[in-house]
Amino acid sequence: MSQIRGVGALLVDTNLDVLHSNSIAAALIPRIAERPRNLIAELLRSSARTLDARSELIEHLVAVLRFISEPNERQQQIVGELSLSSPEFSSAWAKHDVRQPGPTTAQVQVAGVGTLALRCNMLMFTSGHHAVITLEGPGGVRGRASLSYLQEVGDAMLCSRMLPNGAAHA
Repeated sequence: MSQIRGVGALLVDTNLDVLHSNSIAAALIPRIAERPRNLIAELLRSSARTLDARSELIEHLVAVLRFISEPNERQQQIVGELSLSSPEFSSAWAKHDVRQPGPTTAQVQVAGVGTLALRCNMLMFTSGHHAVITLEGPGGVRGRASLSYLQEVGDAMLCSRMLPNGAAHA
């Protein structure tokens, strides 16, 4: 994922557990680079102050989770934990909405940038077990400058996790 530059990128499994992220995604969702992290759980936990229209995004992701994830032990764990800890998740899960992965948008407050409109796309692998979620900024000079800034912030964050001898933290 570190080779993907210019857009945020997350590699997820069918439970929306993040397996890997690039530096832009890490700058947008700082704790997402720590594993294991469930994307919905992390958005519920960390985005209260930074994500406008969060409920719509959570509802979208919950409906996608229902579509791409076969019932399994990990899914039951995620649903159980989030149902107890988040009324927002409970409400979305109770709707029983199902949605194919596809494009959506999110308005994110980014320090030093302001509100950034992101286009989010989920691209499923043909195996059906994994997907890449891309986070693209708006077009134009401001959008490119914002993502360039986030690339630098994310690269610095990832470098700061390196040990003195250059080996990465596990």
